[in-house]
Amino acid sequence: MSDSSPSVGLCFICTETLSEGQVRLVKERGAKTLLASSISLKNIENQRLLKGVNEIYVHSACQIKYNNPKLIKAAVSSGK
Repeated sequence: MSDSSPSVGLCFICTETLSEGQVRLVKERGAKTLLASSISLKNIENQRLLKGVNEIYVHSACQIKYNNPKLIKAAVSSGK
């Protein structure tokens, strides 16, 4: 994955602008992992967004947190 900075846009995870913070271009394999995390989190909106996506920009920190199995388990347990 390459670090890059798109000129405009929002991180779909935190909905903050991509002009701030460390931004990563997630390729197909990473997008599939994000989709799997969205399914585990029962986040229908993000599932729809990620289906068929081959590349997407996100904050690096957001990607790490979103795909963290411990945080996913905690979110599912708390009903979020």
